[in-house]
Amino acid sequence: MSMRLARVLALVLLGGCGQQAPMRLPAGELLSPDPYRPQIVAIDKIVFQSRPVIGSAQLSWVTLAVNQLADRIDSASPSPLAQVLNRNLRRLGQVPPRNVPVLQREWLRIRSGLFTDAAWFRRSAADPVASAEDDATSGSISGASDQKQLENAMHHLVILVFNVRANPRDTADAPRWNAKLDAIANEMPAAPDADPPYATAYQRTRDALQLARQMRLDESYAYMDTAFKQLKSLK
Repeated sequence: MSMRLARVLALVLLGGCGQQAPMRLPAGELLSPDPYRPQIVAIDKIVFQSRPVIGSAQLSWVTLAVNQLADRIDSASPSPLAQVLNRNLRRLGQVPPRNVPVLQREWLRIRSGLFTDAAWFRRSAADPVASAEDDATSGSISGASDQKQLENAMHHLVILVFNVRANPRDTADAPRWNAKLDAIANEMPAAPDADPPYATAYQRTRDALQLARQMRLDESYAYMDTAFKQLKSLK
């Protein structure tokens, strides 16, 4: 039996006996956070705030971002150990604590257990909020497949709607708000002519953009949730 398989079996057996499994991947198996940057940035933005209690709207966005992050880790098929530890992330998404210090502590524990450290991570409310994409690669999707191009646009829309939910004044300048949505619309690939799950994800994203233009943000979120589930079914 390999050492890796033995470690996985040990984790599963510990969980089945009600004992707490190790909370951190070995140093050589920690995941790079860069592919998961949009979700991590979204979580960091809400988790690290100065208020002691998180609001209901923000709680729903934490749940969304955490579940999207867990889905992406699952679909990327990293090490079996990462899959086991990813369950802790899903548990956090199911019932995020409203107490901000508790939420911060849980998120820091999970983030450090799954990912290598990154300069753009937030660690307190005093740290600046990072951009959702690496400056070196942001907006550069010319060589991506249609599916990857759609996924990029979807992530950008989720981050944009998330930000405006936290700062509603960002929509006060209607031309600027619509320009941001236009930029995301321009990232969309050509309309698909096959593959029902992909076509559904594509149309749901188009619909979510239109709802965002109408400031129907809760509905836009619901459409994006469906779009991500459809896209995940292709992986």
